Amino acid sequence: MSLWKTHELYQSLDEKLSPTYLESLTEDELIELNDFISEKNDWYRYNKLATFKPYPYQLEYYSAALSHRQRYLSCSNRIGKSYGMAAEMAQHLCGDYATWWNGYRFENGGEIFWCIGLTQESTNGVLMKELLGVSDCRNLIDLGTGSIPREYIDVDSMVKDGERCKSVRIKHVSGKDNILHFYAATQGPMVLAGQTVGGMIWMDEQSPQEMEIYDQARTRTMTTKGHIAVTATPELGPTELWQTFHDDESGLLYMQTATWWDAHEKYVEGGHITDAIIDEQRASCSPHKFQMRSKGIPVMGEGAVYDFGEDAINTHIHIDEILKAPFAYKMLWGCDFGYAATERADPSTLILCAYKMENDTIYVVDEWNSKKDMLKVELPHQPAHMAKIIKESLFPNAPLICPHDGNGSAHGDNTTRIAEFKSLGINVISKVFEIPKQLTKGVIGAPSHPRSLEWTIQYLNTLFSQGKLKIDVNKPQGLMKEYRTYQWKENGKPVDKNNHHLDAMRYAVVTIKHRGLYASHCLHIPTNRWADSSDIDNRMKSRRF
Repeated sequence: MSLWKTHELYQSLDEKLSPTYLESLTEDELIELNDFISEKNDWYRYNKLATFKPYPYQLEYYSAALSHRQRYLSCSNRIGKSYGMAAEMAQHLCGDYATWWNGYRFENGGEIFWCIGLTQESTNGVLMKELLGVSDCRNLIDLGTGSIPREYIDVDSMVKDGERCKSVRIKHVSGKDNILHFYAATQGPMVLAGQTVGGMIWMDEQSPQEMEIYDQARTRTMTTKGHIAVTATPELGPTELWQTFHDDESGLLYMQTATWWDAHEKYVEGGHITDAIIDEQRASCSPHKFQMRSKGIPVMGEGAVYDFGEDAINTHIHIDEILKAPFAYKMLWGCDFGYAATERADPSTLILCAYKMENDTIYVVDEWNSKKDMLKVELPHQPAHMAKIIKESLFPNAPLICPHDGNGSAHGDNTTRIAEFKSLGINVISKVFEIPKQLTKGVIGAPSHPRSLEWTIQYLNTLFSQGKLKIDVNKPQGLMKEYRTYQWKENGKPVDKNNHHLDAMRYAVVTIKHRGLYASHCLHIPTNRWADSSDIDNRMKSRRF
């Protein structure tokens, strides 16, 4: 029976055990049930994978393998990076996939898999421990308490070198065994030469030899459809390998960052990171280390497009604050368009901003991107679904500003995206984004182009520096992932990738002061017109100027 079906059976049994149910069983059934229950604890001890529940960031990383054979997960410390990757490797090795599995599948078995740790000690203590359940392969009692279920491990096939497991056969549901090899980066790249890998190569953590090892990994998987997965907390900074993935413009390499807030109890179900843990870490390490360990990114320094620490731009505005004083804020949506509903394609994005007139400050309130709805809707990147997202928000009548391709068609006909938004009842601004003339007479001066990227970036940086543009850095996770890695290239232009939330924010922030609409006019309108007037009147009376 499948690992996952057995787990479901135990769960369903726990739910229906009751005196009435037990009284309905025959004596033979009771004996069989007793034996089944008595085996439960041992079963879970040697089938740890059955209880693994992935976080959203892990599911995102898994699903990326459907369209990318090479992936890099740049992670903060202690958020389940190795545990999550071990769960993926275990399913590939056994071929027994969970019902929630949304990634690539190695269906046939008979392949080679590699795990490459930093040192021999870390390979044993992290990779072997996570996968096999032991850091000393001579410990047969605990063998099988890791992510690979005990029944799938061919213990007699294990090639040992003292406490180290060099290789072991893993049974696959197809009947063809996979072979798992363990290596350490300190062994050097030449120990990897001459082999071919049709399964997966897992490289864990940065090392001085990582680029040479990665080159070997690419060569060994070049003709086999094998995959490469890198997981690392960037302790060594933006290394050549990190930059290779980060700066890739081919679309073939996938990079994802994950932070403490991707595993925080406030933001994800079952999260294990708490504010107390974060405060303790903040107090015990340097600001430089804290940024890297909490957010999973190297500290970029002068290369960052928006070079402001997150503490400097952070705020905690709540929707209730806007709803209590809807005449004090202007609202506006910014958007950016994607062109396909695939994991590899750029997403369509929406960013909702609020402008508080009393303190002349713009706040990023909410975000959305089409990849969130890929499994729910056939074409989530197109205006029809984007309009649905806006209509179902608290501010369905907030104006929407579109980039220049708002004048293009989403369907190859003569209907522009702006026209489609209008037909769907969205309060879309009829002209595509341009810098308001009122802003061009300020200290920044006139832009070289009415949609100048450099000018608008400078405008946002000015607002950030003055404390006039604020983001709740723990809430819009897609936006903040882009913010942390958005860099200038050597030619003075920003890297044109992973910037779609940032672009939507940029359009909204530049536009909102002059084209935003009072929040009171952006709310859902009650069916009772008199109730609407009374509600506005009461809010006006309670407003203190």
